[in-house]
Amino acid sequence: MEISVIMPVCNAERTLRRAIDSALLQATSLEVLCVDDGSTDNSADILREYALREPRVRAIFTRRRGPGAARNTALERARGDYIAFLDADDYYAPGALAKMIARMKETRAQICMANPCIADERDGSLRPYRDMLFFRRAELLGGFPVRTHPLMLACIGCWDKVYTRELLLRGNILFPEGRVYEDAPFGIRACILADKICAIKECVYFYRKNAGGSITDGEIGSARCRADFLAGAEEILLFARAREEYAQLRPGILTYLLRDGLFHLSNTLSGRAFFAFFRRLAHLLAADLPHSEGLPAPLAEFAVLLQTGRARLCRRAMPRLCA
Repeated sequence: MEISVIMPVCNAERTLRRAIDSALLQATSLEVLCVDDGSTDNSADILREYALREPRVRAIFTRRRGPGAARNTALERARGDYIAFLDADDYYAPGALAKMIARMKETRAQICMANPCIADERDGSLRPYRDMLFFRRAELLGGFPVRTHPLMLACIGCWDKVYTRELLLRGNILFPEGRVYEDAPFGIRACILADKICAIKECVYFYRKNAGGSITDGEIGSARCRADFLAGAEEILLFARAREEYAQLRPGILTYLLRDGLFHLSNTLSGRAFFAFFRRLAHLLAADLPHSEGLPAPLAEFAVLLQTGRARLCRRAMPRLCA
């Protein structure tokens, strides 16, 4: 078995068929492990239908525990030499996994990263999720350790990558359970532990936006989202700071935490919640903020505001910092 595609499913009846079909159309030997995470719509029936007529689809049914637990359940049963993660509201381009696996074999890398494409449900547009020039340059590097190009750590999704199963088993790399934004600790830990990662510039993964069901679509004002982000940040920093190469890794980790910290602050509705989140993030990053040189201007300014505790000034500057 070449690759296992792992898909957590929760009330995804509207998009589920396209996601599964896009995986089955990949030009590679695969299995699709679909973990129904306590769906209350017709998702479970769709999975049973596919599992009955398509031997490459394996349906697993669990009580509601969240996507981290669903992915971990599938990881325990996966048989492929490579592992990929597909969200049930997204889909692959034809040949996506074959391209990524070929790149991994060519560069002897344990992780391949692609630049996803945003499929905007509101206006039907397609656009690269990240900077295309960044990924063109990354592709030219071949296989490399992330410490030499730490900004790759800011690309935190688990679904834009293919991993060797050997890496995940060797590093005992699992998802945090019971939280949202669970892919950040998983992805960053995996990239740090990999001997080599590689990249392709093509947009081969289509990430649906404004579909109404994703976590980020409903994040505004969510205290849970802020709390789970901070829990993940603490976990990431604890792991990364214990590494000898942390000084080399710091720019990528700071870029992620400051960038997404700004995002969470921009979605905070009350002043009290804003100041509480600001103080907590400043405390977590206290040891790293003096080393924020070289970051893009908005993030560098945000780092200074955190370091000096200027929460009120930060709140006034949010429209400019997030522009």
